[in-house]
Amino acid sequence: MALRDAIACMAGGAATPLRHSPPSLGSDPGHLARWLATVGHVLDFDDTFTPGLAHLSSPTAAAALAMASHLDGDVAVVAQGHRRGWEFMAAMTRAHHPALYDLGWHPTAVCGAPAAAVAAGTVLGLDGEDLTQAVRLAALGTGGLQAAFGSDGKSLQVGLAAQTGVTAAHLARKGTDLGDRVDYEWGRAHGSESAAEPMRLDAVVDNWIKAYACCLQTHTSIEAAWEATRSGATAGAPVKVTVHPLSRRAAPLDAVSSPLESKFSIPYLTAFVLSRGRPPTFTDLQRVDADAAALVPTVTVVEDPGLPQSTAVLQIDGVEVRCDAALGSPARPMSAQQHEDKVDSLGASQVVGLLDRPGTPAMSVVAVLIERVGLD
Repeated sequence: MALRDAIACMAGGAATPLRHSPPSLGSDPGHLARWLATVGHVLDFDDTFTPGLAHLSSPTAAAALAMASHLDGDVAVVAQGHRRGWEFMAAMTRAHHPALYDLGWHPTAVCGAPAAAVAAGTVLGLDGEDLTQAVRLAALGTGGLQAAFGSDGKSLQVGLAAQTGVTAAHLARKGTDLGDRVDYEWGRAHGSESAAEPMRLDAVVDNWIKAYACCLQTHTSIEAAWEATRSGATAGAPVKVTVHPLSRRAAPLDAVSSPLESKFSIPYLTAFVLSRGRPPTFTDLQRVDADAAALVPTVTVVEDPGLPQSTAVLQIDGVEVRCDAALGSPARPMSAQQHEDKVDSLGASQVVGLLDRPGTPAMSVVAVLIERVGLD
């Protein structure tokens, strides 16, 4: 489901005003990977691995799809590259969490480059020491800061990570060798004793397929507010939302002035639900709702390090609602139909359908994604 979700998010991102200019068919695979990862992440609707709090599919699926397209590979090759890159990134982000967040890094971008190198390198046929060198080369070009959250920079730095990984895989194929000192220095620079823990095939059970197109750490606040409306709570009364400090770092904004900012504001999204009586849809999050924005001052966010990482507790009008697991989380996974509804909402049914035929050329998938540009 993760690959289908990633391609659907690329289709949705390519069709919105938040997109960036696409490359032409047959262009440099690094450029293509950058664009695919950028549009795949720009909606903040892509899957999230909770033990590492990172979006694993955007950089890895983009790198695998771009490289397979360049080599005239098919969907089966893309799936293999995505899986290996995804599993590597799951191990890497788990090993670095919460150190990367505490240091102000954006884990998806920082770990996305080495993982994209694994994805692209797999498609290229790299293995063993060659693949290890691709990872080390990608490590030299990593970056990405939480300061970009709520701006175009967040998705762009994920795109740059995918491009870095593709470039690193090409260089490793040509025999570039860095030695092994990078491994130690990487861990020292990023707050971890090692670059990654052993890859685990079962890591996918901790993956979150998002039901709402906004920061993952706002989802339990959204559902707590939704439950409060069912208990009779109405917009306008003072609201207190208590979350783990990490949630506040991930979604640090209060007042918002753009759709991107609204995705990282617990007060705005809480106010939206209380005023509308429902969670925001994908379409709702393409603009700032004036009524919800006006109610932001009524919502106060409080931090409690004793709460689980993604839990939210909402208090309003004497009512207290606690949400530990929102729809799409590992504890409450989306059904197959709910995910198909998400795909439909993104206008992605055609391109996702191509994944059902393993022999479909990767270039055909890319062509449909590029055709989506401008289809608001």
